[in-house]
Amino acid sequence: MYGRKSSRVLGALLFFLSLVYGVLVRLRAGAYAVGLFRTKRLPCRVISVGNITLGGTGKTPTVINIGGLMQQHGRRPLVLSRGYGRKDESATTVVSDGVSLFLNPSVGGDEPSLIANRLARVPVVVGSDRYRAGTFAVGRFHPDCVILDDGFQHIRLARDLNIALIDASDPFGGGMLFPAGILREPPSALERADVVVITRVAQADDVTTLKGTIRRHTAARIFTARY
Repeated sequence: MYGRKSSRVLGALLFFLSLVYGVLVRLRAGAYAVGLFRTKRLPCRVISVGNITLGGTGKTPTVINIGGLMQQHGRRPLVLSRGYGRKDESATTVVSDGVSLFLNPSVGGDEPSLIANRLARVPVVVGSDRYRAGTFAVGRFHPDCVILDDGFQHIRLARDLNIALIDASDPFGGGMLFPAGILREPPSALERADVVVITRVAQADDVTTLKGTIRRHTAARIFTARY
């Protein structure tokens, strides 16, 4: 009895906190949309890869694929990431200069280190303030395009292409916002996307319904991927 009551209390608390979180998320996005908060632009093109849920949706493989394709077409990409899990997430740090890998995952972050290992000749820079880190990175490495890893919520940094990934096996996690669920933003946030990629389609029976749900929120082009 006590355990069930505690679970109900915890569930109610998480639900309330998710409502508060949702209001704050919408207010922040709205403030950028109407110009109360200003976006900042780097002196080169920016491609953002992100999602609206907690957890993995294939962002890292997508960043690696985009970086590789850009190299094949003679471009000079640079990857900019927050670098979650680092010892000092506030610092702007060069994980790789495109030639040498300077940091191990505990200092550079797991995903940035993996990206640096997979993308030879592509600099990887991490920093919680992506505009400040990007300004530093562009000044040092002179890329013609920055790939912003996990950048969908980092509205402060302007981007030329906004890619959102949706996991076909668990697209919206029951529809609840954090901390009651896995949504970082409501599905309506997909209206900011230019491209939506539905990932892990091999793990889903059918994505037709999911495509219809996505189209209710955005006019973005929709692609599918197996990873």
